[in-house]
Formats: sequence, structure tokens, C-alpha cells
Amino acid sequence: MAQSQPFTLHLPPTEKELQVLYSIGVLRPEKLEHGAHYSGELRGTTVTGRWHATKRHFVVWHTEHGKRTLRTVPHVSAAKTEDMMIPLSRQEPVASQRISDYAFETT
Repeated sequence: MAQSQPFTLHLPPTEKELQVLYSIGVLRPEKLEHGAHYSGELRGTTVTGRWHATKRHFVVWHTEHGKRTLRTVPHVSAAKTEDMMIPLSRQEPVASQRISDYAFETT
């Protein structure tokens, strides 16, 4: 059985790379609903992020050194660094993943 090759993205991703991602189920930014929560990948970890259509980024929970904070990350299509969200599905977050309206607008 042939093994799949790792997929490496250029930063920012090329149009061809984005088309491959979209063909395997990554959600396009124009298909995302403002304020909705999405499950996806961020640096190889599954995360929940809330899409801000006006600011064109996700607001996600981030834990570092035991401290939990909110931060913003771009959609993979606008990534300039490895910090990017690859949205895979819309979801209703559990209470610990929910991002309040105030935090969403001010982060």
C-alpha cells in the first residue's frame, strides 16, 4: 500500500494549494458565517474558533504555561505564518469552548 506524502503549504498558500485543501473539505472563507463556531486544526491540534467575517480571522482559546487566553488567527487562505486555522466543520461549542460576544468583538 502506498503511503501518502506530507502536504506542505507555502506561506501564504498558493491558489493551487488552496484548491487541494478545498477539495478535501476545508471550508472556504466566503462560506463561513459571521459569529459561528468552527472546528478545525491549528498547528496540528484540533481547536474551536469563532469566525469574524469583518475582521477576517478566527478567535480561538489558547493555553500557554497553564494560562488560558483568547487570540486571533487567520483563515489558512490568508496565512503568513504557521499560525492559521484550517476550518473543517461548523459546530456548536461546549460551554468551555464558547467565546462570548464581548470577547469575540474585542479580541
